[in-house]
Amino acid sequence: MTVINVMSTKKRIFITFLICLSAFLLFGCVEGGQNSTPIPDASEGDIQVSVPEFSTASEVKRALVKLTDEKLYRALYTEEWYKSYREIVSEVNDFVISPPENDSECISQGTALYEKLLVSRAKAEYARTDVPTVHIYADREIGREEYIEAKIFIIDSVNGTDGDIEETITIRIRGNSTAVAEKKPYNIKFTDKTSVLGMKEGRKWCLIANHYDKTLMRNKLAFDFSAAIGDIAAIQSRYCDVYLNNKLQGSYLICQPVSDGTLELDTKKGDFIVERIILLEGENDFFLRGGAGFVFDTPERAEMTRGEQRQITEFMEQVDDAIAAKNENKLKKLIDVDSFVSAYVIHELLKDCDMITGSTYFYRKDGILYAGPIWDMDLSTGNVSRYYFQDKYHIYNNADGYGDKSGDSASGIWAQQEWFKNLMKCSFFSDAVKEKYASVSKDIENLYSDGGYIDTLCQTYGESFARNYNEAGWDINRPYSDYEDETPERTFEANVKELKEWLSRRDAYLKEYFGIK
Repeated sequence: MTVINVMSTKKRIFITFLICLSAFLLFGCVEGGQNSTPIPDASEGDIQVSVPEFSTASEVKRALVKLTDEKLYRALYTEEWYKSYREIVSEVNDFVISPPENDSECISQGTALYEKLLVSRAKAEYARTDVPTVHIYADREIGREEYIEAKIFIIDSVNGTDGDIEETITIRIRGNSTAVAEKKPYNIKFTDKTSVLGMKEGRKWCLIANHYDKTLMRNKLAFDFSAAIGDIAAIQSRYCDVYLNNKLQGSYLICQPVSDGTLELDTKKGDFIVERIILLEGENDFFLRGGAGFVFDTPERAEMTRGEQRQITEFMEQVDDAIAAKNENKLKKLIDVDSFVSAYVIHELLKDCDMITGSTYFYRKDGILYAGPIWDMDLSTGNVSRYYFQDKYHIYNNADGYGDKSGDSASGIWAQQEWFKNLMKCSFFSDAVKEKYASVSKDIENLYSDGGYIDTLCQTYGESFARNYNEAGWDINRPYSDYEDETPERTFEANVKELKEWLSRRDAYLKEYFGIK
C-alpha cells in the first residue's frame, strides 16, 4: 500500500517513475553510449527529489518530455496547484521547442526545469471536500462476474491526510438485487491488508451504494447502532463520495464485508461464517429444520473437504436441535447468548425485511456460535414495498388481512422467526432481551430524537447527500427497485422525517410489548 506523506503529498507517485527512469537511462538509452550518474538529492523546503545527471542536450529534452507525459489525474488536485504546475509545463514546452544552442547551457537549464517539475509534482495538493472522496480509474467496463484492475485514490476529508491512499486494486460490481441497480455497488481488493480511512485493516472492501434507501442512512444506522449497544460484532463504515473515471457516482458507504477477516477467525481451528439465505433450489450448501437454507461463507465450500463441510453442518445441527428443544444448558455451551440477544433487539427494532431470507450471518469462533454481524439493512425501518407479490411484504406492512392488519409497518412483532421464535420462548433468553432493550432505551431514543443520531448524520454529511441527488443525478422521488417503498417523499428532508417518525412509533410499540416504561 502507498500512503501519501502529509508533508509531501503525492511524493511517492514518483518513486516508481524515478526507478524506471534510472533503468531507462542506464541501459543503452543515453546518447553516445555513456551512462548517467544520479547527482545528490536536490531539495526545496521539506521536499527532496532525485535528479539524474544528464550527459547531452537531447537526453535532458527526452527526459523532460517523458516526465510531462506522465499520466496526471486532473480531478484529484486543487485548482491552485494545478495552475502552478501547468505554468511550469509551459516553461518546459518552450524550452523543448527552442532550447539554448549551447549544449552545456541546455543541459543546465533542462536539469533545473526537470528538478522544478519534480518538486512541483511532489508538492501536489489533493482537492479535499467535506467527506472523503474515492476516485476509481478503470480502462475497462466494470462487470459483475470478474475482477478487473483499476487505479484507486482515496482522499480523506479536510481534517486529515493520514488516510490518503493511492493504489492499484481489482474491482467488480457486488450484490444480488443491488447489482442490477443503476447506481452500482462495488467490491474492491487491495494487494495487501490495508487500513482505509482509519478503519481496521482488510484486503477486501465494499462500496455500498444505498440506492434503494432515499435517506442513504439505514445501513449506517444499523452498523453504528450495533456498535453502540454492544455484545455483537459491528461493521465499521465511513461515508464517501465515489467518482468513476472522473464522474460522480454519488454518496457511498465504504466498509469491509462480513467475510474479510474483521472477525479474526482461524479457519484452520474450525472457525467459520455461514449465511442464512434463500437461494434457488440446489444452491444452498445445507439445510436445517424447516428447510432453512445456509451457505458457507468463510471458508467457502470449494476451499473445504467434504469432512470439513460435514463438521460445520453437524455443529449447526447441534445448535438447531438445542434451540428446538429449548435446552438452556446446551444452548449456553453452544452459542454466545449475548450476541443472539443483541441481534434479536436490532432486527426487531429496525425490522429488516430480509431477515432470515438473506444476509443473516452467524459465525463460530473458538467453538462458540455468535450471531451477526448485522448486514444489508437498506430494506428496513419501513422502507419496504406494500405491493410486492410475496406475502412477507404484506405481513411486514400489516396490510389488510396480514399481520396485525393495522396498515402501519412500525407495529407488530417481526423478528421472532426460526431460531429467534424458539429462543424467545425460553425465559432466560426473553428476559435477557427485555433487560437489553431497557438498558439501551436511551440509545434507541437518540436515534430519532431531535438533535440526535439521524440529525447529526444529516448535519455532518448533508452536503454529500445533496450531491448524490443534485450532482450525481439520482431521483429522490423515484423508487429504483420493486422492493423499496413505492412512494418516497418528495424531498430528502421529508424522507428523513418519515424515518425518524417510524422509529419513534416502533420504539413506542416495542416498549409497550416488553413492558418497559
